[in-house]
Amino acid sequence: MKAFKLIILLTILFLSCEDKSKEKQISSPPPVEEKIPVLEKLESKIIFLNGKVKIFRNEKEIEPVKDMNLELEDIIITGNPGTIEIQIGEFSAIKVAKNTKVNVSRFLVDGKEEANVNLDFGKVLSVVNKSKKDQEFKMNTPSALAGVRGTSFLTIVENKDDKAKDKSCSKEDCRVKIIVSSGTVSVQKKNDKEEIILEKNSQVSIKDDTEISSEIIKPMSKDSVKQIKELLAFHKSEFQGFQVLEEELEENTKELERFKSTTVEETKKTLKRKEFEKSKADEVIQETKNTEKDRYLKKEIHKDKLKLDRNE
Repeated sequence: MKAFKLIILLTILFLSCEDKSKEKQISSPPPVEEKIPVLEKLESKIIFLNGKVKIFRNEKEIEPVKDMNLELEDIIITGNPGTIEIQIGEFSAIKVAKNTKVNVSRFLVDGKEEANVNLDFGKVLSVVNKSKKDQEFKMNTPSALAGVRGTSFLTIVENKDDKAKDKSCSKEDCRVKIIVSSGTVSVQKKNDKEEIILEKNSQVSIKDDTEISSEIIKPMSKDSVKQIKELLAFHKSEFQGFQVLEEELEENTKELERFKSTTVEETKKTLKRKEFEKSKADEVIQETKNTEKDRYLKKEIHKDKLKLDRNE
């Protein structure tokens, strides 16, 4: 009898626990499935190369040739002399200068095309023609990031020691220059939320200890224009964006020349010349007035003389 009662008690307890477990299952919300972004690798293509150019893929050197597709992990190194031109999709292309180390990655993330240029050292000229919102182009350097909004710009990573510009540098020893010839580029330091916007004909120089603010933005210098021209002059590119950039650069150069030529001394000279011209003009006006006055007086005297003659 006692055993029978014990069995009944255990059965009641089991059913009670089962009901509570079911209640918990019903009341607790279903687990949220984490959305994993759909990533598709896209290739970039070599459209021109000349001189000493090396490509390392999976730590093995491969020979670069025109129209060859590049993979995400490819490391490109140019010597002296050496240059390579890479088309990144339909909307952008880069010119890689001599003595440069760079990697180009391009992929599709949930339908959005992203292109990243990782510049360790050297010079890269970028032309980006973004026609759609779902296209993104970023320039990554050891100490700064540049987000592009449809533009042409030159990025330089060099040793901040002027005597060792051609030598590679660590993050702390690097100086990053971003020079915008058209469009706009947003710039920020790595691990920093502060952002500045570079517009047409402007440039910025960033070192490891540089604080990001609008005060570091400067007008594009003659030397910067010269460096862009040198890259463009090396090869007449088939990519239309580079051809348009050449035309824009010529116009920009004229604008810069007009801007640069207006120095303080020249402004003073111009003002003095204008003052002199105004003084001369005042003299002419005064002489004219005096001449007119003399003529008027002579007329009046002549009239008076005629009156006197008649009275006589």
